[in-house]
Amino acid sequence: MAKSTSGKLVSRVGAAGGGKTYRKARPANYYGVLVVIVILGLALVAYSRYQYQNPTVAHHAAATPPLVGKTYYFALAADNCGTVLPPLSPDPTYNQNGVKDPATTFANGAVCAKGTKYAGKKGEVVYAFWKTLAQTTPTLTTDPASIHLGHEVRVTLAFVPKGVTPLAPSKTTVDTMVVLATTPTTTTTLPVTSTTAPTTSTTAPTTTTTSKG
Repeated sequence: MAKSTSGKLVSRVGAAGGGKTYRKARPANYYGVLVVIVILGLALVAYSRYQYQNPTVAHHAAATPPLVGKTYYFALAADNCGTVLPPLSPDPTYNQNGVKDPATTFANGAVCAKGTKYAGKKGEVVYAFWKTLAQTTPTLTTDPASIHLGHEVRVTLAFVPKGVTPLAPSKTTVDTMVVLATTPTTTTTLPVTSTTAPTTSTTAPTTTTTSKG
């Protein structure tokens, strides 16, 4: 009977979560830690739900696209195996038929032409861009859609050997971009001219006739 009574007492103590001594030994910040864990868990769930319902918010915050109706200026250059090509022709009819020009058509694995800095070496097409004027090392990509154009952005379309950093747009090009971007737009309003035709008043002469008797 003694063993049975002792076993019941141990079971009751275990079910109650330990004796008074055990409860006193429990850390004072135990419940505080549990509360923090619960709060962080709820916050993460709420944030994940918001991101799921608004998938484009984070993207727009990181890279705001150009705004409709706003003019942006950026510097552009083309690097052919270590040589910056001259600016494109301003002629609006230039190559509108879509025929490729062998002199300005490049493909991965092709060899740099004679006369260029890297003549004889295989090149690859890559895009280099600088987000600000203070950025010295460009970001390289093969996806032009990843480049977000805007003020101070410099972009170089390059065909260079692997591992070669493309040349940046020239100082002249960059200076022109800065001037255009910082010059305020001037709106000219033509004066309104009002013309009033003079009023002419005509009075017919009065004629008196007297007959003699």
